[in-house]
Amino acid sequence: MSIVKRVRTVFTGVAGTPWYSNMYFGGDVDDQAAVDGVATFWNGLLNFIDNDVAVLTQGEVTVITVETGVVAGLNSADPVSQNGQNATDPLPRATQLLLQLHTGEYVGGREIRGKVFLPGFCEDNTTGGVFNGAAVAAANAAAEGLRDNGVFNDGWVVYSRKNNRIDTVDTATASAKPAILRSRRD
Repeated sequence: MSIVKRVRTVFTGVAGTPWYSNMYFGGDVDDQAAVDGVATFWNGLLNFIDNDVAVLTQGEVTVITVETGVVAGLNSADPVSQNGQNATDPLPRATQLLLQLHTGEYVGGREIRGKVFLPGFCEDNTTGGVFNGAAVAAANAAAEGLRDNGVFNDGWVVYSRKNNRIDTVDTATASAKPAILRSRRD
């Protein structure tokens, strides 16, 4: 049986929170390296996130059996607490930057893909109704840093519960077009 590790980031501090973001890593990835890698990912975006938003990358790493989706255990690492650093007006809370994860692996003619919604961005991160180049570039750089982190053996993965498999993230691309995550509507 193979396992996948889930690292959860919790956002608090403003109306409508908590918000949750999950990222997955192969079973051989060191727990603290995964937590630190995710915290570094969010650190690359703090200048764009509302300064009232607290960002906690939890130290509890959930171990999941890939074939069944059942939680097999919890591992401990040191959590990382950070805060957004942008003092301008926030965008509506449901409006977020979308990071699309591509694996290059296909099942039934469809690529195994993942998504990460990036919450808490501010109005100065947009121009003409789309995210500006600086915000998109920062998200792409943060994703590239997480993907290319040399500490990871199996790396950053997309966990497909439907297909009971994990596949390594090949590319991650931020979209300038704002995404709406309905569960984060006020």
